[in-house]
Amino acid sequence: MDRNDNTAMGPNELAAMELFHQLLALSPEGDETTLRLTVRLGNSRFIGDVLLSAKDVAALNDALVSLNAYRADLEDETAPADEPPPTADALPPVADDDVTDMVNALENLANGGA
Repeated sequence: MDRNDNTAMGPNELAAMELFHQLLALSPEGDETTLRLTVRLGNSRFIGDVLLSAKDVAALNDALVSLNAYRADLEDETAPADEPPPTADALPPVADDDVTDMVNALENLANGGA
């Protein structure tokens, strides 16, 4: 964000800043950079760049796969009953304990854990 911009941040800006800082916490200094992410708001306002190591990219991908599978499972539970059952290619359901474990592992990684 512009350093001279003193306007109050709304909920979208605060959420973007929180995500940006969580991503910054993933890769410790000195790791070889594999990926650079640029975080911007929906109106293209720049938040910042984040450099990630290969290990952190893999961990972030794993966490997002679990999150997306969990969300898909929640949507399936609220879908109308007249929809056809999921195909054999659908992701298996994710147990709440698995999601909790993945979130804890991601938080641990973000806090510098192994």
